[in-house]
Amino acid sequence: MVFIDVLRLTPDQTKALAGAGYRAFEEKTLLFLRRTYPRRSREMDDAALRAYIREMTRFAADHDVKSGNGVQKLMVVHIDHAFPRPLPAYLAQRLRGPGFSEHERLHRFIAALTAGEPPRAVTLKDDLPRIRAEIEAANAR
Repeated sequence: MVFIDVLRLTPDQTKALAGAGYRAFEEKTLLFLRRTYPRRSREMDDAALRAYIREMTRFAADHDVKSGNGVQKLMVVHIDHAFPRPLPAYLAQRLRGPGFSEHERLHRFIAALTAGEPPRAVTLKDDLPRIRAEIEAANAR
């Protein structure tokens, strides 16, 4: 039973470990952004990039994206596609979608974002053949 007491961490120790893990993630992400976006990141000093990393990490956590790779992927998509924050409901639903893994949710979010247009709500009262013809005509242009 003595071993259990030895392995127990105090709340302060747990916070310190979490803080050290976040700082390592932040350093890794800072280098990642500098290498991936050299022109854009040259315009920002380290403090501004760290603020962006913190902001996007909070955004990711709010949408249940918790892995380091997932957070970095959101940053890349945000830089490349400038998605709005807060997200429109249809994008937020894709990113938070219950029943899907983080990887699947990110994939669905990126697919919806890059499709270019929000989905159109359709009911049974709508004229589906007319809607289909409108979509096909728009795609033919």
